Amino acid sequence: MKSGRPNLYMATAFCMAFLAACTASRETSPEGASSGQHGPRQTRAPLSVYEATLNPADFDEDVNIVRQTHAEVDTTLPLTIPTDSTVVEEEIVQGFRIQIYTSPNIDDANTARVVAAKEFPSDSVYVVYDPPVYKVRIGDFTTRLEANRKLSDVISSQYPDAWVVADKIVHRKLVRVPIAPNR
Repeated sequence: MKSGRPNLYMATAFCMAFLAACTASRETSPEGASSGQHGPRQTRAPLSVYEATLNPADFDEDVNIVRQTHAEVDTTLPLTIPTDSTVVEEEIVQGFRIQIYTSPNIDDANTARVVAAKEFPSDSVYVVYDPPVYKVRIGDFTTRLEANRKLSDVISSQYPDAWVVADKIVHRKLVRVPIAPNR
Protein backbone atom coordinates (compact mmCIF):
# COMPACT_ATOMS: atom_id res chain seq x y z
CA MET A 1 0.00 0.00 0.00
CA LYS A 2 1.32 3.42 -0.94
CA SER A 3 0.88 5.67 2.05
CA GLY A 4 2.24 9.01 0.71
CA ARG A 5 -0.04 9.67 -2.27
CA PRO A 6 -3.55 9.40 -0.74
CA ASN A 7 -2.55 11.76 2.09
CA LEU A 8 -1.21 14.28 -0.41
CA TYR A 9 -4.42 14.16 -2.44
CA MET A 10 -6.56 14.53 0.67
CA ALA A 11 -4.50 17.48 1.94
CA THR A 12 -4.76 19.23 -1.43
CA ALA A 13 -8.53 18.61 -1.60
CA PHE A 14 -8.98 19.90 1.97
CA CYS A 15 -7.04 23.13 1.21
CA MET A 16 -9.05 23.80 -1.94
CA ALA A 17 -12.34 23.23 -0.11
CA PHE A 18 -11.24 25.48 2.75
CA LEU A 19 -10.24 28.33 0.41
CA ALA A 20 -13.48 28.00 -1.55
CA ALA A 21 -15.50 28.18 1.66
CA CYS A 22 -13.61 31.27 2.88
CA THR A 23 -14.16 33.21 -0.32
CA ALA A 24 -17.80 32.17 -0.61
CA SER A 25 -18.61 33.25 2.94
CA ARG A 26 -17.96 36.92 2.15
CA GLU A 27 -21.22 38.60 1.19
CA THR A 28 -21.11 41.74 -0.85
CA SER A 29 -23.68 44.47 -0.91
CA PRO A 30 -24.80 46.23 -4.07
CA GLU A 31 -22.55 49.23 -3.24
CA GLY A 32 -19.52 46.96 -3.37
CA ALA A 33 -18.88 46.93 0.38
CA SER A 34 -18.35 43.66 2.17
CA SER A 35 -20.56 42.75 5.11
CA GLY A 36 -17.76 43.34 7.64
CA GLN A 37 -17.16 46.97 6.55
CA HIS A 38 -19.15 50.02 7.45
CA GLY A 39 -20.20 52.40 4.72
CA PRO A 40 -19.62 52.29 0.98
CA ARG A 41 -16.38 51.03 -0.50
CA GLN A 42 -14.14 53.86 -1.65
CA THR A 43 -12.77 53.75 -5.15
CA ARG A 44 -10.40 56.11 -6.82
CA ALA A 45 -11.64 58.21 -9.67
CA PRO A 46 -9.42 59.02 -12.63
CA LEU A 47 -7.63 62.37 -12.65
CA SER A 48 -9.87 63.70 -15.41
CA VAL A 49 -12.85 63.61 -12.99
CA TYR A 50 -10.98 65.79 -10.49
CA GLU A 51 -9.84 68.20 -13.18
CA ALA A 52 -13.38 68.54 -14.52
CA THR A 53 -14.77 69.35 -11.06
CA LEU A 54 -12.03 71.79 -10.00
CA ASN A 55 -13.23 75.34 -9.62
CA PRO A 56 -10.41 77.78 -8.78
CA ALA A 57 -12.95 80.36 -7.59
CA ASP A 58 -13.62 78.13 -4.58
CA PHE A 59 -10.16 79.08 -3.28
CA ASP A 60 -10.46 82.88 -3.68
CA GLU A 61 -11.38 83.28 -0.01
CA ASP A 62 -8.17 81.51 1.05
CA VAL A 63 -6.11 83.77 -1.22
CA ASN A 64 -7.74 86.86 0.25
CA ILE A 65 -6.95 85.67 3.79
CA VAL A 66 -3.27 85.21 2.88
CA ARG A 67 -3.13 88.66 1.23
CA GLN A 68 -4.70 90.26 4.31
CA THR A 69 -2.21 88.51 6.61
CA HIS A 70 0.71 89.74 4.50
CA ALA A 71 -0.68 93.27 4.51
CA GLU A 72 -0.90 93.26 8.32
CA VAL A 73 2.78 92.38 8.72
CA ASP A 74 4.73 95.34 10.04
CA THR A 75 6.93 96.62 7.24
CA THR A 76 8.28 99.61 9.18
CA LEU A 77 11.68 98.02 9.76
CA PRO A 78 14.41 100.35 8.56
CA LEU A 79 16.00 99.26 5.33
CA THR A 80 19.73 99.80 5.39
CA ILE A 81 21.64 99.47 2.19
CA PRO A 82 25.38 99.21 2.71
CA THR A 83 27.43 101.70 0.76
CA ASP A 84 30.69 99.83 1.20
CA SER A 85 32.12 96.61 2.56
CA THR A 86 35.19 95.57 4.51
CA VAL A 87 37.39 92.66 3.50
CA VAL A 88 40.58 91.19 4.93
CA GLU A 89 43.56 91.23 2.62
CA GLU A 90 46.50 88.97 3.30
CA GLU A 91 50.02 89.41 2.04
CA ILE A 92 53.25 87.58 2.80
CA VAL A 93 55.93 89.95 4.11
CA GLN A 94 59.19 89.69 6.01
CA GLY A 95 58.52 89.77 9.75
CA PHE A 96 59.16 87.94 13.00
CA ARG A 97 57.84 84.96 14.94
CA ILE A 98 58.66 83.38 18.28
CA GLN A 99 60.10 79.88 18.08
CA ILE A 100 59.06 77.78 21.08
CA TYR A 101 59.83 74.17 20.17
CA THR A 102 61.89 71.94 17.84
CA SER A 103 61.64 68.21 17.22
CA PRO A 104 62.64 65.68 14.56
CA ASN A 105 59.21 64.01 15.07
CA ILE A 106 56.17 65.63 13.42
CA ASP A 107 53.76 64.13 15.97
CA ASP A 108 55.63 65.81 18.84
CA ALA A 109 55.64 69.09 16.93
CA ASN A 110 51.88 68.90 16.28
CA THR A 111 51.24 68.14 19.94
CA ALA A 112 53.29 71.19 20.92
CA ARG A 113 51.33 73.26 18.39
CA VAL A 114 48.00 72.21 19.91
CA VAL A 115 49.22 73.03 23.43
CA ALA A 116 50.55 76.41 22.30
CA ALA A 117 47.30 77.24 20.48
CA LYS A 118 45.41 76.68 23.75
CA GLU A 119 47.97 78.71 25.70
CA PHE A 120 47.95 81.63 23.21
CA PRO A 121 44.52 81.69 21.53
CA SER A 122 44.93 85.21 20.12
CA ASP A 123 48.10 84.30 18.17
CA SER A 124 48.57 82.09 15.13
CA VAL A 125 50.68 78.96 15.73
CA TYR A 126 52.64 77.33 12.92
CA VAL A 127 54.67 74.16 12.37
CA VAL A 128 57.55 74.82 9.98
CA TYR A 129 59.67 72.01 8.54
CA ASP A 130 63.31 72.97 8.22
CA PRO A 131 65.15 69.69 7.56
CA PRO A 132 65.86 67.72 9.67
CA VAL A 133 63.59 69.25 12.36
CA TYR A 134 60.06 70.57 12.78
CA LYS A 135 59.80 73.98 14.44
CA VAL A 136 56.79 75.38 16.28
CA ARG A 137 56.45 79.16 15.98
CA ILE A 138 53.98 81.68 17.35
CA GLY A 139 52.66 84.93 15.93
CA ASP A 140 52.86 87.21 12.91
CA PHE A 141 54.82 90.26 14.11
CA THR A 142 55.79 93.00 11.67
CA THR A 143 58.53 94.43 13.93
CA ARG A 144 61.05 92.92 16.28
CA LEU A 145 59.73 95.22 19.03
CA GLU A 146 56.28 93.62 18.85
CA ALA A 147 57.83 90.15 18.95
CA ASN A 148 60.03 91.04 21.96
CA ARG A 149 56.99 92.33 23.89
CA LYS A 150 55.19 89.02 23.34
CA LEU A 151 58.40 87.04 24.05
CA SER A 152 58.32 88.02 27.73
CA ASP A 153 54.80 86.53 28.06
CA VAL A 154 55.86 83.34 26.26
CA ILE A 155 58.96 82.85 28.41
CA SER A 156 57.02 83.43 31.63
CA SER A 157 54.33 80.88 30.70
CA GLN A 158 56.04 77.54 29.94
CA TYR A 159 58.61 78.16 27.22
CA PRO A 160 61.82 79.47 28.89
CA ASP A 161 63.95 78.66 25.82
CA ALA A 162 61.81 80.62 23.33
CA TRP A 163 63.43 83.25 21.09
CA VAL A 164 62.52 85.65 18.27
CA VAL A 165 63.33 84.56 14.71
CA ALA A 166 63.01 86.32 11.37
CA ASP A 167 60.43 84.63 9.14
CA LYS A 168 57.95 85.27 6.36
CA ILE A 169 54.65 86.21 7.99
CA VAL A 170 51.07 86.67 6.93
CA HIS A 171 50.21 90.35 7.22
CA ARG A 172 46.45 90.92 7.43
CA LYS A 173 44.77 94.27 7.01
CA LEU A 174 41.18 95.48 6.66
CA VAL A 175 40.37 97.20 3.39
CA ARG A 176 37.17 99.10 2.60
CA VAL A 177 35.69 98.17 -0.74
CA PRO A 178 32.98 100.47 -2.12
CA ILE A 179 29.89 98.76 -3.48
CA ALA A 180 28.67 100.05 -6.82
CA PRO A 181 25.12 101.42 -6.55
CA ASN A 182 22.36 99.46 -8.30
CA ARG A 183 21.11 101.13 -11.42
